[in-house]
Amino acid sequence: MKIPDYHVHPDFSLDARGKIRDYVQFAQENGLEEICFTTHLDLDPVRSSKEGWVRVNGTKIPNRDPSWVEKYLEEIENAGKLFPDLKLKKGLEVDFFPGVLDRIGTFLNFPWDYLLVSVHCINHLAVAHDREGAQLISIMDPETITRQFSKEVKEAIKSGIFHGIAHLDYFKRQANPWFQEKFLALIKEELEEILLLLKEQKMALEINARAMYRYNLKEPFPGLEVLSLASSLGVEIITFGSDSHNPLELEKKFDTLAQLAMKAGFKGVYTFSGGKIERWIPFTQTEPLHLAHPS
Repeated sequence: MKIPDYHVHPDFSLDARGKIRDYVQFAQENGLEEICFTTHLDLDPVRSSKEGWVRVNGTKIPNRDPSWVEKYLEEIENAGKLFPDLKLKKGLEVDFFPGVLDRIGTFLNFPWDYLLVSVHCINHLAVAHDREGAQLISIMDPETITRQFSKEVKEAIKSGIFHGIAHLDYFKRQANPWFQEKFLALIKEELEEILLLLKEQKMALEINARAMYRYNLKEPFPGLEVLSLASSLGVEIITFGSDSHNPLELEKKFDTLAQLAMKAGFKGVYTFSGGKIERWIPFTQTEPLHLAHPS
């Protein structure tokens, strides 16, 4: 079987293109068996003018208004009826920031299979964005940024709300060498505690392929060093995510992810249903991917 893709953005996310049906049709035509849709949910009021939106039938609406979720879930269900051989999972990628736990309550009432959490911002500034990252380092020193990043990641894990954490070292896409030389080195001191918390909470550590095919990095988020540390600490639950923003990116680079995960000591990937682990798929039962991706 093919490795399930647990990080997929249909056009409900403003930065994505391709309707849910387009993704499902591509998956069906290429022999995929399971994908999980994870539309962005950013409830940070400070960033609402930039990212606090979803797209429904071509119209932008505030994503803090949960009425859009019913349409989102309905489209997934309808696509599932058209392609009954494909497992479609319902999820979100939730942007974590201080205060999000007070705002997310209404959204937890929907029947999610998988809630992925991400820390993209510190002090409401996107760490991996070149311009916003420059703003951030102009007002905060490396130690403060690192402590805040680590604190937010730990708070997200300890909340017990989320089922997986996305692109743990996402900040390494930042072009500014300041992050590579200082922030990246400092955060390594926090990783062991973070990974042990993941293990304790039985949350999934995502291996995210977008680093390689979108940002031209040599390794995914996270890379071999972090994955090897996670495996050595007894972390077992992993998922693969393309972080696709159009259908052609589905399960892209998953062969590379599998090779890296096995090198780090992992034996297979996990799937979720209703917020709980559904099954474990050993790599020995998965097939190489031969999808119609552009080179």
